[in-house]
Amino acid sequence: MSVPEYEYDIGMRFYATSCSGLNGRIRVKLNDFIVEEIDKNGFKWSIKGDICKTDGEARFIHFTLVKEGYDTPAAIRVISKRTGIPAKFFSYAGLKDKYAKTAQRVSVPIRFMSELRGFRHERIKIKDFTFSDKDIRLGDLKGNSFKIKLVLSDDNQDVKSKLNLIKKQISDFGGVPNFYGHQRFGTVRCVNHQVGKLILKRRFEEAVKLFLLFKSDFESDESRLFRDSILSQLNEDTDEKIAEYLFYERLMVEHLKKNPGDYKGCFLSLPKNISRLFVHSYQSYLFNLMLSERWNRSIPFNEAVSGDIIFEGFNGYPKYRRVLSGELAEVNSKIKTLRYRVVLPVIGYDSKLPSGEVGECVLKVLENEKVNLEDFYIFDAPALSSAGDYRGVVSPVYNFKIKYYGDKNIAWLSFNLEKGCYATVVVREFLKNSDFRKVGY
Repeated sequence: MSVPEYEYDIGMRFYATSCSGLNGRIRVKLNDFIVEEIDKNGFKWSIKGDICKTDGEARFIHFTLVKEGYDTPAAIRVISKRTGIPAKFFSYAGLKDKYAKTAQRVSVPIRFMSELRGFRHERIKIKDFTFSDKDIRLGDLKGNSFKIKLVLSDDNQDVKSKLNLIKKQISDFGGVPNFYGHQRFGTVRCVNHQVGKLILKRRFEEAVKLFLLFKSDFESDESRLFRDSILSQLNEDTDEKIAEYLFYERLMVEHLKKNPGDYKGCFLSLPKNISRLFVHSYQSYLFNLMLSERWNRSIPFNEAVSGDIIFEGFNGYPKYRRVLSGELAEVNSKIKTLRYRVVLPVIGYDSKLPSGEVGECVLKVLENEKVNLEDFYIFDAPALSSAGDYRGVVSPVYNFKIKYYGDKNIAWLSFNLEKGCYATVVVREFLKNSDFRKVGY
């Protein structure tokens, strides 16, 4: 079954399920897409209620940030501006989407508690105050819980049977392919990975201009007008209204006005998590391509083959190693119990590649893209470098439930995913071949 062009272009080139999809969309309203963070102890922090445990002494205060219509950095900027707490003092475990209602844990030093207590905003709420001796770090969570409303078109047939069949096929697959989802690349302007590749090739001027000037038919007229005027703004005062809306573009323009021609410095002037986003996006693109190449070669996803790299265990120090042909039976029995996982490299300068046919998948992608491991270390800008990582080839879907309301033609999907996995990758199995402008990814 073919995939739509925009998914093909970000490496998502197959579906795990064979059943035809439904016509419909998500995110009609922000609270149709709910994300609640599950911490490393397995506790889910809800968008509802208020748990306060602030007895005792500690270095940090943790709180639940509930927001809608803002991504995590934007919400932090609003809190920072209204409370006077510098944004650099906020820390969190992961980024949450703008087009959703989300709950996640955030920490700040305890000395800012009184400022936080006075914060009020119509679409951003802080609650569940607790004390801790440690701050919250990126990746310091177990996963996320999702509740997603599918608003289905009237032309669908056999809706309930299709919903149940796709759910069963996902279960039979062991989850969904662990693609990096649409948001990783820029849903409206899908250029993040292209910018990342230009950075790796040290073509910084081209990278800056692509990020600043590329216009999408799907972004607002205001944004398009701003991009038309960016080059002239380098010699004029920045339009504050539009620059506030396009925060990172504004930072780049301001840097170039102060430092003409310093295109590499443009990326270094951004917050660290944003400056690294572009290279990470390109790594994600390569991973998606490798996943698709594995599928094209009919290499299994829920069992290992000789030369595969596996992840052993989930507690303590992570251990990755290649699988030898003589141990496949033992390894695959442990994969069935989720004690081991098959992984592929998220390419970086320190990546260890699989061997055998899986290794051929990886090398084919790198050769087609004309990149090598050394490209990922940028000597004169190490902050933009990446050592690489590993990522499972399958994303398990836990506690998966579907409630279908036939009289309203609405279905609610609820499930849990591990950290770093994308709910939209689950949704796409139900809404195949749909136009993303209508789907709401």
